[in-house]
Order: sequence, then C-alpha cells, then structure tokens
Amino acid sequence: MDTAYYENQFFVVLEDQPGTLFGASLSCLVGRQGAEAFIHTYAPLLKALEPDVAATYFASWFGAVCTAFQYSLWHDSFIPDLSLENMEVQIHDNGRRIALAFRIKEWRGEQLSWLNRSDRVKEEMTLFYGRQVRPLLEGIAAVIPIHAGLLWSTMITRMHYAKDRWLKEAQSEAELSCLKHDMDMLFYDLEPHVFGRSRNPFNMQFRMMENPKVPGEQMRIKPVCCLAYKTDTDHGYCYTCPRLTEPEREEKVRRIKMEAGNH
Repeated sequence: MDTAYYENQFFVVLEDQPGTLFGASLSCLVGRQGAEAFIHTYAPLLKALEPDVAATYFASWFGAVCTAFQYSLWHDSFIPDLSLENMEVQIHDNGRRIALAFRIKEWRGEQLSWLNRSDRVKEEMTLFYGRQVRPLLEGIAAVIPIHAGLLWSTMITRMHYAKDRWLKEAQSEAELSCLKHDMDMLFYDLEPHVFGRSRNPFNMQFRMMENPKVPGEQMRIKPVCCLAYKTDTDHGYCYTCPRLTEPEREEKVRRIKMEAGNH
C-alpha cells in the first residue's frame, strides 16, 4: 500500500491529523447523537448558514473513501477494511481550509485472489456500499433532515473523475481491463436496493461544459448543488452548479477566463 498516495488522493490516513478540532468513529455518525455532534461542530466551521451544508460537504469528502475502496480493489488487489468501526473522521485545520480526513484505526484486510475475482469483487462492493456507506449517509440525512439521495449524488462525481485518471494511469492491458470491469460493475451492475435507492446513483449521465481553466478540456456539471452558496462567504454558486442558468454559467466562465488570461 502506498500510504502517501492514499493520503494525498483520498484523505485516508493512518495517523491523527495536526490541528484536529473534532474526531469520532464513523460508526458513531450512524446514530442520532453522534451525527448531531458532528454536524453541530462542522457547520459553524464552514460558516454554514444551515446545517444541510455540513451534510453535503461531508458527503463530498467521504466520496474519496469510496474511491479509495475501488482503487484498492483494482490497483492493489486488496480488500481493505474500510468499515465504519475501523475508521474515524477528523475535522482539522490544514492551514488553508477546514478539511476532513479519514483515519484508519488498523490497516487490515485480505488479498484479492484472481480465482473467482469477479464474484468476490461484486460481493465486497455490495457489502461496502450496502452495509457501510448506506447507513452512514442515511444516519446523517436523518438528523438534518435532508434527502439521502442528495448525499449519494454529491459523492458520485469524484468517482467518475477518478475513473478518468485511472484509465490514464493503467500500465498494462490487464490493468485496464480490470479497471473497466470494476467500474462497469459499480456503475451498472450493482442493484439499486444496495444503495437504498430506486436507481444506482453511480449510473449517471453528466452534462458537460468547457473547463474555463484548461481551454479545450471538458468537465462535468454536478448532478446536484453542493450548497456552497449557503455559507457566510463570497463563494456563491460553483460554475459547475446545476442551479445556474446557461447565461449565468457563461458569465461565470467568462470572468474566470478573464482572470486567468484565457480570453
């Protein structure tokens, strides 16, 4: 396991983070008391005007744990124990912003065998998303209240970008084939009931737009709003926000290009 890669890409860490302001086992966030304690701590640090902002921000960060799980299966051929009982969420000030990290209490798991790999991968994905991710998101959603489907939708964009990156990182045809198999299974083969939804939330067709910071590159418009506009900051709506009208998005993109010198 390349611990530095997991820390930098997925915010999955093995050590307590400097500047930690709050820490709790993820299993505690499933219950009302633990979820409320987290939200009531996190929301003010974000300058959130309403508590639902803390829920969507958490889901966005936690999406990185899901990508860590998929990366471990694909790249490391390892089934990691990313159970709620084995992970702690830490709110910390990293000097630039209030961030979240997910500390693994004990790095453990099982090597993934090539024998019946497909069946085992599907089984492990079903267990992870159905018995770990689903109760966590539903537990947090219940105390806001916010629709759990919104939290699932907040997470998924990160996974699709991760797939884009991994397709470029694959170093052999075998790795590439394995990656496509795993992503297809996650996006299309897992049944909706695993997620507690009427459809698989990862099976998403995105609207695309030009990346204003990289001319000629396309990027995804988010499926749902992250609620950043509901903070006491000057952030407003993201330029990838689905709430924007196209004229509003074009104006934001124009300003970004002007600031970057990309006329």
